[in-house]
Amino acid sequence: MFGAPLGEFHDWRQLEKRGELKGKEIGKIEAKRSTLIKLLKRKLALAEEEELRSVTDEAKLEAALDMILDAKDKSEVLRTLG
Repeated sequence: MFGAPLGEFHDWRQLEKRGELKGKEIGKIEAKRSTLIKLLKRKLALAEEEELRSVTDEAKLEAALDMILDAKDKSEVLRTLG
């Protein structure tokens, strides 16, 4: 009566929900990456920030964030991303 049949509406809502979830996932990764860059700059004098901008693996970012606490130099942290 008012547009698409119910089945198509349901599919559209599923796609919308998947898009929302993907956006949230990307946001979490970007937040972790930004935090990692900030901490590396502050604690270990990071200069080459660009290579970190391409990291999209959330588990690697999380491991690198954990590593910062005990790292003596930036290479220890950067190895966890490689």
